[in-house]
Amino acid sequence: MKNCLLCDSKLKLTASWQQIIHGEKTKSICTNCRELFEKSQMPNSLYRYNEAMKKYLHQLKFLQDCRLTIVFAKELQQAIKRYEVDIIMPIPMHVKRLRQRTFAHVDELLKSANLPFEHLLEKTTTERQSDKNKQQRLQMENLFRLKPTVEIAGKRILIVDDLWTTGTTIQHATKILQQAQVKSVHYLTLIKG
Repeated sequence: MKNCLLCDSKLKLTASWQQIIHGEKTKSICTNCRELFEKSQMPNSLYRYNEAMKKYLHQLKFLQDCRLTIVFAKELQQAIKRYEVDIIMPIPMHVKRLRQRTFAHVDELLKSANLPFEHLLEKTTTERQSDKNKQQRLQMENLFRLKPTVEIAGKRILIVDDLWTTGTTIQHATKILQQAQVKSVHYLTLIKG
């Protein structure tokens, strides 16, 4: 027996032969918790932001429960297969914020889904989007710069982030990538706020 990563209730684990042969991971959360997450109707986001997702993000990001990255690994992997891209790029964290949190949660989501990724951008500010209202977010200076040694002209890029609220983060990243003459930029977020 194993416990649900979210509510700590007992999970009955019965792996099928298909799961064993294909190396699929067993359940990480119970059916009750899984049903609390609402699928997004938006094509570039997997889930809607609701109370269950708020708790999930808090536990992952601020309580630093990195085990939670496996909860949506399969869905993330399947969603990214829809895109024909050369590079999967997670939205980067500022170096200072990364030291405080000790891990980059978007990187860990991609690792749990067994997806290769590259960091093409650097975050230029330690300001948190969550500390700003919509108007303040839309008026921010660019949040990113291209890493000095990156050559991506003609590449197809998929930006991956955890949460889409106003779209400012994705827009800023897209602008920098387009200035570097990429062929195309797509995005996917776990959650649409």
